[in-house]
Amino acid sequence: MAGKNLVDPWTTMKELCVVQLNEVNTAYRQFEAALMQTDTESNPTYKKKKKKLNAKLDSAKKITSQMDLAVRAISRQRANFPNVDDEDLKMRKDYVTSTQGRLREIQDAVRSQRTRDKVAADRRAALTVGGGSKGKNNGSGSNTTKNSSSSNSDFMQDQMEQQKEIRGQQDEILDNMIDGVENLGEQAKVINQTLEEESQLLAQFELEMEEAQAKMNVVMRTMSKLLKTKDTCQLWLILFLTLTIVILAFLVFYTD
Repeated sequence: MAGKNLVDPWTTMKELCVVQLNEVNTAYRQFEAALMQTDTESNPTYKKKKKKLNAKLDSAKKITSQMDLAVRAISRQRANFPNVDDEDLKMRKDYVTSTQGRLREIQDAVRSQRTRDKVAADRRAALTVGGGSKGKNNGSGSNTTKNSSSSNSDFMQDQMEQQKEIRGQQDEILDNMIDGVENLGEQAKVINQTLEEESQLLAQFELEMEEAQAKMNVVMRTMSKLLKTKDTCQLWLILFLTLTIVILAFLVFYTD
């Protein structure tokens, strides 16, 4: 029932979020080191660190999303959480906002122009080294042909990489859309639960009103028999005057 205090899972979720956020920060530092200190084209460390960081980011985003839903539920049903005062609620909102901001900051850094420039520079360097080695082996007579072939190969490689990057961005957008749909689903569950609780309260109120009306009908029928009248207005007037006399007598008795 809505009248009972609901369970507050905030402490457990926050502890889990702290652990996840620490893992995200560690994975981000490792990603940055791999990006700046290794050849992202030939060294597999960069791709492994990026994949690990993205997985940690996804886990942390899901937890903060659940925390955000919990805070919103408390905001809507303040009476059901007497242990959460306004200051505590504000602290929770600020924590969720700052944590989500940090996750967005790291995600933006992974997708930043700086990261793309470094990856593109490593790719061009690898292609240039490959083309230079082939030129030395074939002699000076074939340099022009090799350079032309290398330029075409570079162009095709760049086009393929751009298409691959675009597909990756589309996948990330789809993932974000899926997360948004999941969040909407969770919010719909909370709203549905609230509506069910309000429906139960309304049904209980209607039942209590019917019981009160039945008791009042019994009183009115008894008064009608005693006074030998069926005039409803007269019966209500008598009942009102009787209640007034009782209240006045009560006040006079306790005043004295």
